[in-house]
Amino acid sequence: MSHKTFDVVLKFKREILGSKSLDPSIWLQHKIEQTRKSLDKWARSESKDKRALPFLDAAEISDEDVQQNLQSLRRTVEEYLGEPLSEEQWKNALANNLKKDSPLFQMLKEHRGHTVFARTPEGNPGVEDYVLKGAFKELSSIVCERSKKKLGFLNSKQFTASLLNRHMFIEFPGATDDSISPFWANKECTEVRDIERNPEGKGDNCSRSLRANTPQGPIVSIVASERVTPEVYVRFNVLSFIDDVSLEALERVLDVGRYFGCSQWRSAGKGRFTIERLEEI
Repeated sequence: MSHKTFDVVLKFKREILGSKSLDPSIWLQHKIEQTRKSLDKWARSESKDKRALPFLDAAEISDEDVQQNLQSLRRTVEEYLGEPLSEEQWKNALANNLKKDSPLFQMLKEHRGHTVFARTPEGNPGVEDYVLKGAFKELSSIVCERSKKKLGFLNSKQFTASLLNRHMFIEFPGATDDSISPFWANKECTEVRDIERNPEGKGDNCSRSLRANTPQGPIVSIVASERVTPEVYVRFNVLSFIDDVSLEALERVLDVGRYFGCSQWRSAGKGRFTIERLEEI
């Protein structure tokens, strides 16, 4: 099957925040809930035609992908704990079945509400493929909403979302783990970037309050996120099996990143980026 490959380097102009819960049981439950909601929407839809495809696509979460994402999160958990985890510890952490006096339980309790970056096999914080693909779908949706001119695969929101889910993929050239790539300190992508750290070597996080309305009344909680500050670069390949994809269409989508970024708290301006390189290879 023929395809096109595009080499992309993005330059982040605003700090980018970690979006993955440090508690693996919360992340796993989020994936389960995401699948359930997608299937519920499809089941309630009046028609089972193409309008339901985006919901079905969102529910197709590969077990292999989940396991890769969990392994990269495990490396982050081990960094915070300061030691490797046994398989039994990891299994209990995923099941939210840790003993309350265990060091792992105490660490996760201390960092409740923290969102982090996953780690590469080399221990560097990085961006995962599903984060970039999610951003690409969100930016494409914005283009479809605001543009009167159709351009290739940029058609209706639902049509475009279905195409991207099924026929466009993110790859990291040369990565040890093909699901994650480190952040880079230079546009040549040869020097890795770490998260911001305080003098003690701990994360110098971005903290903010979140307000939620519950049946018991408003609740305010504090969320802290790992952060990487500009200038920082991300490099990846877009592998597309869509016939009418083009550099012009990709540039139109990615250019929206100037105003609407990716990852955590993007609605407040975090994670905005510009295109450093975009070429077909």
